[in-house]
Amino acid sequence: MLKLQRQLRNVKSNNVCRLCDIFLRLPVRSAGAKLDIKMFASIESQATDIFSAAVKAVLPRKMVENTLKIHGNVLSVEGTDYNLKHNIYVVGFGKAVIGMARTVDDLLREHIVHGVVSVPCGIQATLAALGRKDMLLKQGSNIKICEGAENNLPDEAAHRTAMTILRLAQGLTEKDILLVLISGGGSALLPAPIPPITLQEKQHVTKLLGSAGATIQELNTVRRQISLLKGGELAKAAYPAKVVTLILSDIIGDTIDLIASGPTVINYPQSLTGLAVLQKYNLLFDVSDTCWNRWPGWSNRRCWCSYGCQVGKRYHGSKHKSLAFECASLPRGKRFL
Repeated sequence: MLKLQRQLRNVKSNNVCRLCDIFLRLPVRSAGAKLDIKMFASIESQATDIFSAAVKAVLPRKMVENTLKIHGNVLSVEGTDYNLKHNIYVVGFGKAVIGMARTVDDLLREHIVHGVVSVPCGIQATLAALGRKDMLLKQGSNIKICEGAENNLPDEAAHRTAMTILRLAQGLTEKDILLVLISGGGSALLPAPIPPITLQEKQHVTKLLGSAGATIQELNTVRRQISLLKGGELAKAAYPAKVVTLILSDIIGDTIDLIASGPTVINYPQSLTGLAVLQKYNLLFDVSDTCWNRWPGWSNRRCWCSYGCQVGKRYHGSKHKSLAFECASLPRGKRFL
């Protein structure tokens, strides 16, 4: 036990795996043996400290500050410089973007023209009740916070915000910079189905896939193929403005085209992919005709049922990285060469 106590004292706050390893090697207490309450209290205290340090390391403020560097009127992001002249527009969507937006506002307030951020219902009240006003926007901010997606499902409130974000992006010029903040939960907070698909039809597809046990990767694969903003469409809408994207990942492997369905990551057409997901879960006859018609050339559902199994494994891929935070920053002109 004394040896384990010495080991625990040497555990670094950024090495949670080391702590787990020590716990696994704790000896099993034999019958009648006394429990060292003090030692286990010490273990609990140190485990709490390690957990708190790990959480602090991934809080939005620290990660945004480490990525956005301001030198006078120049914004530097991962080696790329952008001239600042009251030309920053901010959009965001996800469960963690409210904290990201606060940090961006603190860093770039004098250059922010306008912003719209889509966050979960009740998050502002929750943060206020927890005493985390440091994650809420200050009064006078040019960034507007909009709540929606109750129960993590796309709803009318989130749809209205998504359309506001689309209009903002479409109005930008080559002199503007669009700063896009994305985190987990972003897909439900950015619902913008391609007409004539309705929000209700998209909600139906989402519920069907969720009930069938589809993975987040599979769910987002379908979402981005029936959306006005996902699969790189937000970046296209913002052209010719420069687009800088800050992503706080919640997907194993940090595959950025799947996080919030990749609204600023170009998704080259793969018309069979969404159908392959639906076919895998036997949902081809459960989606509406307007959703089905998003995949040209496959108007015959019965034909697809006999053929789809041959391409059912097309949708895969991951990119393993040690950090869950990425910045995708390219001038819009370069994205479509």
